Amino acid sequence: MEKIFKKKPNIGFVILAVLVTVVLWFYVKLVEDPERTITVSGIYPTFIGEDAFLSNDFIIVEGEDKPITISFRGKLSDLAEIKRNTVTVECDISRIGYLGERQLAYEVKIPDRVANSVYVMDKPDYIVLKIDKIETKDVPVVNVGKVSAEEGFNLELPIFEPSVVTIQGPLETLKTVDRAEVEYSKDKLNASNVLTLSYKLKTKDGSEVTGTNITRNVEKVDLKLVVKTVKNITFDLSVVPGGGLTKDNLRITAEPASIEVSGDADVVQTLNSLLVDTIQLASLETGFTKEYPVVLPNGVKEIDNVDTVVITVELIGVASKDFYVTNINALNAGIDDDFEVKLPSTVKITVRGTTDTVSKIDPNQLRADIDLTGQVLQVGAYVSLNAVIQGLPPEVGLMNVPSVNLTIVKK
Repeated sequence: MEKIFKKKPNIGFVILAVLVTVVLWFYVKLVEDPERTITVSGIYPTFIGEDAFLSNDFIIVEGEDKPITISFRGKLSDLAEIKRNTVTVECDISRIGYLGERQLAYEVKIPDRVANSVYVMDKPDYIVLKIDKIETKDVPVVNVGKVSAEEGFNLELPIFEPSVVTIQGPLETLKTVDRAEVEYSKDKLNASNVLTLSYKLKTKDGSEVTGTNITRNVEKVDLKLVVKTVKNITFDLSVVPGGGLTKDNLRITAEPASIEVSGDADVVQTLNSLLVDTIQLASLETGFTKEYPVVLPNGVKEIDNVDTVVITVELIGVASKDFYVTNINALNAGIDDDFEVKLPSTVKITVRGTTDTVSKIDPNQLRADIDLTGQVLQVGAYVSLNAVIQGLPPEVGLMNVPSVNLTIVKK
């Protein structure tokens, strides 16, 4: 077996190696590591004191996102520590007290290890910021598109929910905002609908207002399109026959003759005419003209904006005539034979009906009956009672209720 013998290290060689290493290190530091200048760009400021700044409702509208460029001088090995992500630019905004453009000092910070060996050669004198006031503004929502309904339907005024949007941002920017604009177009609508739409902030001249500094309370709005059924309806009167007349004896005209209305289909489709009044023909002596308010059923709206209608009623082919009835009878008198009822010689009546019917009435066929049932009759008593006229054709009517004056006398 072979023996291996280890030699002891030479102390002189060890010392020499150490000395060579030190010399090489100093060489690199002094000869190969000279001072250099480097430029770092794209450094974005860090703002401190934001709580105090924001407590004044201030906002930075320009300069916040503007990078700066700084030149540094130092040993090449130290400059290796200087990079965009190791350099910090701090700017204190806590003491800003008024609006407009501000020039602010700032502090450049680099890693502590090279803070005493690397220094700033060149940098901007100030960070320039433009300050504005944060305000809130309500702007109306409008649709600039064209929306229309199919024939036979009516589109009510479109409704936005919400009708205004609240925006917040720099005062000067908010001053330019005139409206929140939706652009939606649709024709031939025949049913109601609700749409959720985005909007754009616009100036008076139609330019869009953009920017991340503006916040909105809602990003979208609901557009409610209410479509109703349309129908043309006329005006009419409810007529109660009497006095020898029916509705056939009337000519009813209206001004306007009709109006257009809109509403839910189940209501409008059953509505053919609008009754504005009820007239009793028994008490109607002549025709008339009268103005009535237009009152529509619930859920029905007028399109023509007519508040009143003028109704004219004319009597057509109608005649009235006075007759004097001479055949007068007292019925159920219930008095002794020694007494009698003294009656007037005639009873006047006024009869109305069609001209042809009235002309054929024979006054000799008329009779006036006075029913005395239940009357307490005494000699000399003067009683006024209504008479029942017999013998009139059923197509005519009495315009008056004839009253008969009678007395009880001794034979």
